[in-house]
Amino acid sequence: MPGTLSSARRGLFAQLALVAGLFACGGCRPQDTAFVADTDGAIAGLTQLLPVSATASSSEASNGPGNVRDGKFDTRWSALGMGVTLTADFGSPVWISGASIAWYKGSQRVEKFALAVSSDGAQWTQVYQGSSSGKTSSYDSRTFAAVTARYVRVTGNGNSQNGWNSITELRALTPTVSPKPGDGGTPDGGLTDGGVPDAGAADGGGPKDLPDGGSSVPASCSTNPWASLEACGWPGPKNTGPDLLQCPGGLTDMGSSSMPMPTLEISQDNTVLSCKRIHGHVHITARNVLIQNSYVAYHSGRTGTDANGTAPITIDDGASATVDHVEINGMLGTHACIWNQGTPTSTQNSLTARYVNCYNVNDGFFSWADTGYSQTTGDGFTLEFNYFHDFTVLTANGHEDGYQTEGASHGYIHHNTFDLTTEADSCVAIWNSLKSSDSITVEDNLMTGGGAAVYAEDYNPSESSPAGGFSVTNVVFKNNKFSTRAAPCVGQYFVWYARPSLPYGGGPTGNWGANGNTRTGNYVLETGQNVDNANPTVNGTLCQ
Repeated sequence: MPGTLSSARRGLFAQLALVAGLFACGGCRPQDTAFVADTDGAIAGLTQLLPVSATASSSEASNGPGNVRDGKFDTRWSALGMGVTLTADFGSPVWISGASIAWYKGSQRVEKFALAVSSDGAQWTQVYQGSSSGKTSSYDSRTFAAVTARYVRVTGNGNSQNGWNSITELRALTPTVSPKPGDGGTPDGGLTDGGVPDAGAADGGGPKDLPDGGSSVPASCSTNPWASLEACGWPGPKNTGPDLLQCPGGLTDMGSSSMPMPTLEISQDNTVLSCKRIHGHVHITARNVLIQNSYVAYHSGRTGTDANGTAPITIDDGASATVDHVEINGMLGTHACIWNQGTPTSTQNSLTARYVNCYNVNDGFFSWADTGYSQTTGDGFTLEFNYFHDFTVLTANGHEDGYQTEGASHGYIHHNTFDLTTEADSCVAIWNSLKSSDSITVEDNLMTGGGAAVYAEDYNPSESSPAGGFSVTNVVFKNNKFSTRAAPCVGQYFVWYARPSLPYGGGPTGNWGANGNTRTGNYVLETGQNVDNANPTVNGTLCQ
């Protein structure tokens, strides 16, 4: 069960000014237009990437650009005219091999459009020009040679019926296993193949080079990816954390490892920290902050519940940040790797975290609801391609969770590796003691460990009588791979927290199958057992 966190703020912050260098992609080059593939968005070797934000050159008043990233096919961006543009921002450069676009009335008309990519939002390279299939209102994908870019721009030129340009959803396509440096001549902006950090150092020692994990997919990946996570397309120690190919001068030291460790205040909007080795607490009170290709280590000097709410990176009320290719070491002395009580906007997440190597903490990422500031704190987050491992019971309440919230909405947890033990509480815990949790999708993750691997439980105002309080609704678990690496039942007792004696069976509001709470395509990796409707069995006995 979750613990109760102290509502007290975390004291006065010592200040240390930060000077951040300008960000540049460093080596991105134009790409020739490549082949076209008409699909429903599912392409072997590629996975969809949700934009951090979206903007447009013009929009119909009731159909703005933020709608293309809300996961709903019944909302849209629309604009009339030739040459109007919709731009998706992915927060920092990532490998992009295509785009998946769901067109409004896509099965009734053919859209004329072009695609371009950019690292800085100023210099653009066209990668496709043509038309939609006119056959589907779901994702219609186009692929091209892999390139690193931060932005994807769609230029609309009307459709076969009129001059409107209308898109319901837009995603980039990124390789599941990124190209090696030299494949296509682009820099390694995604999964790394060389200089990456050592995830094992508990003393804040920082990055070092590790050997290449390779890009071939071993036959054992379908049942045992743990021996070579990266080669199997999963986040691991060799493809998360700083990509040192983007830091030719190495990492620049900031802060101090002397106790008490300092707090580094980030109070200016659009601050960029790149290629830094930070010893201290990064406290973000600004919007649109980017931390990339860096190492952050912090010990709060506290243990147990005294460490509640501490983290190497804190996104505070009203702030927002993207954390990309960062190793975060809690040094056995902090609550979470990222403590997020930031505030989203209609077009921007409070937190986007990708390729983060998170360890030596009690919880991985925590979405915290500071309802005294806003009802949306902690909402709006995308967590992709992160590696959670080697947690500790020494801080907070001792209940280890990979991702946890006591109330958050509009989240996407996608293609992460949760490598926890049976000492942990869960890989993913979605609760509602502070406010309702709604519209959180957990998709295509690799999970092992916990008492239960998953909690998605309505227990407000109480576990025995949850009706009438905050709710847990529209929680979707799909295509997740649960592993028996930690225990035969995946978690110590089961995959899904389940208590048949409780009103909702220990599940979300109304239990699974009600109020938009669904489970589809989830299975146990080693046995192939589908767990959409029940916990797995071991030797004929139900895990419970």
